[in-house]
Amino acid sequence: MPEIVKYPVDLAEGEQAAPGLYSYVAGRAGIDEVQPTLSPGVLIFPTVLQDSLLYVITSESAADTKVGLHAKLTGVRVSVPLAGQHAALVLIGKQQTNVIAKCGF
Repeated sequence: MPEIVKYPVDLAEGEQAAPGLYSYVAGRAGIDEVQPTLSPGVLIFPTVLQDSLLYVITSESAADTKVGLHAKLTGVRVSVPLAGQHAALVLIGKQQTNVIAKCGF
């Protein structure tokens, strides 16, 4: 039987392997939609709270970018201008179904 060698997808050639795989897995898991042109240096970390959703969005990229996401739980769409090497916070109310607080943009 041949030996199976496992490597992280982050070591794949090209810049689209990791984001493509992560987007596919996130979609299958029911995680929120993110614009497909999201920079590989941007991380979006959602936290589901009792009455709201908190998104922590960070950029390790030097370039400014625009992050668009769709919170499936509330139906809210958000567009965040994110400066390079900065972070932003977005708080979406479940009852209000809109952005109730934001920081960093």
